[in-house]
Amino acid sequence: METQPAAPSTPVPAKLRRRRWWRRALLLVALLVLVPLGIFAYTTWSTRHDWAEAEAEADRSDPAWRLHQLIEKQAPIADKENSALHIIAIERKAKDFEVAGVASYNLIFESLPPSARLNAQQLELLRGQLGKIAKPLEEARSLKDIPRGRFFLKYSDEFLSTLFPDHHRARILADWLKHDAYLLAHDGKFDEAVQSCQACLNTGRTMADELFLIGHMIRLASQTIAVTALERVLAQGEASDKSLKAIQALLEKEMKESTSLTAIRGERAGVHMLFDNIRTGKVPVTYLRGLAAGKKASTISEWIGDNFPSTMLKYYPEHLRHMTDGVEIAKLPIHEQGPRFDEWDKKTKASRNPIILSLTPALVRIHHAECRSQANLRTAQVALACERYRLSNERWPQTLDDLVKNKLVDVLPVDPMDGQPLRYRYKKDHVVIYSIGLDGVDSEGHVDREPAGSFSSNIGFRLWDKEHRGGPPRPLVVLPEAQP
Repeated sequence: METQPAAPSTPVPAKLRRRRWWRRALLLVALLVLVPLGIFAYTTWSTRHDWAEAEAEADRSDPAWRLHQLIEKQAPIADKENSALHIIAIERKAKDFEVAGVASYNLIFESLPPSARLNAQQLELLRGQLGKIAKPLEEARSLKDIPRGRFFLKYSDEFLSTLFPDHHRARILADWLKHDAYLLAHDGKFDEAVQSCQACLNTGRTMADELFLIGHMIRLASQTIAVTALERVLAQGEASDKSLKAIQALLEKEMKESTSLTAIRGERAGVHMLFDNIRTGKVPVTYLRGLAAGKKASTISEWIGDNFPSTMLKYYPEHLRHMTDGVEIAKLPIHEQGPRFDEWDKKTKASRNPIILSLTPALVRIHHAECRSQANLRTAQVALACERYRLSNERWPQTLDDLVKNKLVDVLPVDPMDGQPLRYRYKKDHVVIYSIGLDGVDSEGHVDREPAGSFSSNIGFRLWDKEHRGGPPRPLVVLPEAQP
């Protein structure tokens, strides 16, 4: 059978081919436009939903946590009772003067033992430097009677760019008062030296309800300075029971009024205000562009997030939840916080969330600083009770329980590192009340205040036997300018 030839195909008219081409082009353009728009719309909706849930979680666990609510809870302070205003006025008269501003200071005061009297070089430096600020220093001593204060801040809409024009002044006055206590103790004015330590503590109390972690760290620094100076004062001689009782009460108040939780709450609230302001248009969305810098986009949605900063808002709810977890950890007793903050920090470092990586504070380091400071405060408070016991009984207490029996403390504070009782040991020429320190190792009361951030020594307060106080001064040092 003969095969019939195939019928020739009908050619597609050119007009129809052009129409099909336009349809395909329009479909491709629609896909290129609608898919990103769809992703953007979904991201916007899911962000709004996730944001509301994260806020609700914070509301349930920590009511009234927003920045304006935290500010409203701050108790008013009259100007006359506001130590911060006094600090500003006093320090301005000296124009950022620092006692340690002398080039040879570190060499002259290097590793000064608390029980060693000041030598001629140290005395010359202190009398010369403190003499330059005699009047402001006299006014600074009056801070012993002004235990409340607050530096006023003008919060920026971005929160993170808020300025701190005066906080550093508290740190400067704390340093003045430390050296003042050194010199007064050398001159045998022990009660006045203790009062300068009390004034030093009060410089840090200006940060009592500070909503920035930087303020909290300044307070911790003032606590450490005051306790270190107080240990030296009592290593030089004896103060009266009245003076010791007054500063013991202030130390107890300090250790019960930790500002760590307040500051962490403040940081969370401030960043939340920033993102709320971005969401409402009060802060330009381009403020977030830097957070996306260097982040490699692996999906279309991430590419959009990198190139359209407004979509960065989708990362914020996770950050809010992460900070809320940090706040909840900070509510625990301090000796229970360490392992929880370690785990929290691991989650921070493992996160791929650019906001968590960029704006999460180093709460583990904050916790370590808080532990060290609490150890200083608690051991100092108990040590003062020991010293008062010795003044009354002419001997050291056998155990710390003797302090409770003699009503010198109401309750013995525990070690902030492990929740166990503070340790108490007799040494060759002194006793020591101590915490095991950040490494958790009991080194039998070996206390080394240098370097300040060391993990490897116990943290404590030493009280020298009466006959070993005010020991021989250190030898003079050869200063670089005096060398041949």
